[in-house]
Amino acid sequence: TTRYGAIGARYMKGAFSTIGVVDTYHYANTQDDAGYTANLSVTYDFNVAKVFLAGQYFKDLRYLGKAAINDTVSGAAVFGNSTAKDGWGINLGATAPAFGGTVIAGVSYRDAEEVQGDNEYKRWEAALGYTYAFSKRTNAYAGVTYAQQKAEMKDKDQTPSAVGVMAGLVHKF
Repeated sequence: TTRYGAIGARYMKGAFSTIGVVDTYHYANTQDDAGYTANLSVTYDFNVAKVFLAGQYFKDLRYLGKAAINDTVSGAAVFGNSTAKDGWGINLGATAPAFGGTVIAGVSYRDAEEVQGDNEYKRWEAALGYTYAFSKRTNAYAGVTYAQQKAEMKDKDQTPSAVGVMAGLVHKF
């Protein structure tokens, strides 16, 4: 069984907060090195908007998320759990009250390369959403996302992209 461990710390003072987390994956049934990530995020509430900045460094990491732009670039043999990757990512986002609800926006970038191989992956994403609370227990949300990944692989290069649209209603019991 793959074993996971993490340690983190949080600091909050007034409108400022920061969180740091380091985690590790000791992979089962393999001689691969343990993978790890180092994560740092900062948030500041300006009262008119709350701004978020987060960064991550990863080494020998097999898991970079399950969301796929397409099967060729995100298949298990290429981008999935069978190959370790090194890289980094950064995310900038904000929330702001608007029209009785909250607007949510964010952009992110990730740069990864295989530890044993020539494949490299650069991905950027943008998202915009809105949530509206009908009560303390019920809210509606809607959003749109765009993602593009440049995959520089030994056999060919690809630049797939995807658009996502979502909407829903949440009721907490």
